[in-house]
Amino acid sequence: MALRLLGIRWLKAQLDLGGVALRPKRESKRGPESSLEANAKQPIKKQPLDLGLPKVLPKAQYEALHEAVRLAARAHPMRPACLPKSIVLVAMMRNNGYQAKVVLGVAKDNDRLASHAWVEARIDDVWQMIGEPEAVSVDFSRI
Repeated sequence: MALRLLGIRWLKAQLDLGGVALRPKRESKRGPESSLEANAKQPIKKQPLDLGLPKVLPKAQYEALHEAVRLAARAHPMRPACLPKSIVLVAMMRNNGYQAKVVLGVAKDNDRLASHAWVEARIDDVWQMIGEPEAVSVDFSRI
């Protein structure tokens, strides 16, 4: 933290030219405040990304989304574990209007504690596990 502060102070000292601006401030041809500048001051409205998909998908489509996230994670140099992949999948699904949640579970394996994260989606008013074998819900206790 201290090194970061020193780095910021050093950068400010290097950029300080004794009150001389690096670039003179120009007024636009439209006046002192252009429409771009006025739009930049307005808050950004979050709009979901609409892929044109129906709002209820068959389970095979959810499985395909899970597989896409799994393959993308394999290409990542850090090889993310189950929790980051589950969070990404749920974010994608919720952003498109589907009901999904991350479920965490733990299991005791001999003298070790194991944990796992998976995704459940609401299909036909029932929460169903996506992209995982049924043994996961048996082996791991939800927390």
